[in-house]
Amino acid sequence: MEAHLSTLLRSGQDVKALTRFLNAMLQRRAEREGWVPWRWTERQVGAMLTEPGWFYRSFTIPKKSGGERHIDAPKRTLKLVQWALVPVFSEMFTPSPHAFGFVKGKGIVGNASVHLGQVAVLNVDIQGFFPSVSRARIEAVFKEGPGLRMSSFMARSIARLCTLRGGLPQGSPASAVLTNLVTVRLDARLAGLAEQFGCRYSRYVDDITLSATGRTPLDRLLPRLEAILMSEGFVLHPDKTRLQTSSMRQEVTGLVLSGARCGVPAVNAPRSYRRQVRAMLHTWKHHGLSEAAARNGCNGDNGVRAEQAFVRQLQGRVAHMLHVNPTPEVQRYCSNLGDLLALEGPADDGAPLADLRAGLNSNPRKTR
Repeated sequence: MEAHLSTLLRSGQDVKALTRFLNAMLQRRAEREGWVPWRWTERQVGAMLTEPGWFYRSFTIPKKSGGERHIDAPKRTLKLVQWALVPVFSEMFTPSPHAFGFVKGKGIVGNASVHLGQVAVLNVDIQGFFPSVSRARIEAVFKEGPGLRMSSFMARSIARLCTLRGGLPQGSPASAVLTNLVTVRLDARLAGLAEQFGCRYSRYVDDITLSATGRTPLDRLLPRLEAILMSEGFVLHPDKTRLQTSSMRQEVTGLVLSGARCGVPAVNAPRSYRRQVRAMLHTWKHHGLSEAAARNGCNGDNGVRAEQAFVRQLQGRVAHMLHVNPTPEVQRYCSNLGDLLALEGPADDGAPLADLRAGLNSNPRKTR
């Protein structure tokens, strides 16, 4: 980080200094990405500090497991502030090597790959993860963490800009990155526990995974894992603890670990996911795009037609499978999608299939 920005963080004592810092961060990001920024005023920044609730919209979305998930999404002005701050957090602190969520160069594939070839896999989930990361805890990391230490005012103000009702909102672009900063000690303790029992450990946001060559070590360490979580201010979700052995399907962050018994370890999208993509392609080919969109419940909104929404969804699913493991089956889906798009003519706004094929050609993972 540039010296004048570091100085503002270390010594800033008022809204004027905070506003200068935020505008400088937005300017820097705009220059890197080639767009023209605007400038926040001290009055705007002051309003975001004193009445943060005005700058969010709250709604719920359905969970895959049933029920609803509460989302607090920042409105445009505050979202841009949080978005401009994300590189600051990434530059100031180095996340744990065991953290795979929202870390550059890492993701769900790397997280799942840690546990390939293991006989037993334990998945646990932290209950109410984002709200349980308090504003006070984030402020303490900003002031006393191992990276660049902020002044009390800057630490308090930036923590306030990134939290709602005293905790991290689920829906903010900064929340996931901040969780990696406050869980460095947790990751170190759980990694130490895993090593003590001869296990492997990884974490993707609030999803914790441990694996071993047998189930006994995982049975023995589970009570101690729960105790560590409690001492760090977190609670184990009682309904999301799963112990999976090699005799059953093993899943980590939505991906299937295969080959534990046949000696060819691999990470794949679940069979049901691949089946659904195959069915979507089949319906489009034999019944037409409009019928395929209707059968998959794509109604379209915000100016997007149902057909466009269907194509976007299908492209996203194929791209996801290419990223996870570009097997010949997935390459065939990609080819079929390209043929169907060619028959429909140029897409209105969807990503061109060339992007998917480029991703396939540049993917370093070998096909099987």
